[in-house]
Amino acid sequence: MRTITATAKHAYLAPGVTVPQLFRHWYGSRVEGLDWSHYERPGHEQDSIYDCSAAHRELGFEPQIDLRSYV
Repeated sequence: MRTITATAKHAYLAPGVTVPQLFRHWYGSRVEGLDWSHYERPGHEQDSIYDCSAAHRELGFEPQIDLRSYV
């Protein structure tokens, strides 16, 4: 048995909030030193924190709904 992540392409965040900002708010200095370079690239600030490549590769699943449209 395996677990495969199947989630949205983007994190469910308020407009303007980035994944690194959220994690720093939640976890403070414990997240310092983590590599946030992916989320610092324009257009990737709110990407999902989960890797869904196995779901796509093995099941053909690709998320279609952008949860940010519900914020």
